[in-house]
Amino acid sequence: MAGKLEGRVAIITGSGSGMGKAIASLYASEGAIVMIADFNEAAINETVKEITDAGGKASGFVADMSKENDIIDLVQATVERYDHVNILVNNAGILDNFRTVTNTSTNDWNRVLAVNLNGPYMASREAINVMLD
Repeated sequence: MAGKLEGRVAIITGSGSGMGKAIASLYASEGAIVMIADFNEAAINETVKEITDAGGKASGFVADMSKENDIIDLVQATVERYDHVNILVNNAGILDNFRTVTNTSTNDWNRVLAVNLNGPYMASREAINVMLD
């Protein structure tokens, strides 16, 4: 019996650890081909290995979700490797050590916004353009 996501290609941001890793593992167990996107290469490699050792299909891509060029490269690499993208999970996010507003610099705040707001916008824009094609 095929899984619910058999043959679908999924980009999952922030999937080197935590909730993103759990999503990637679940999607792979349902037959999806998952692109593990994270800024931590060691975590990417570990997640890819766990998924492939369990019989799933996965590869990884190092990307900083606050950087437009990284996001464009991530989507392009996925299309080059798998010919298309069906699913995007915008999971990457940061809180930067749960500091109070009085202890958060403007630079730190801008980094949170770049990853948590701009990253999903840019990733959605790039992935949707590929999906529409």
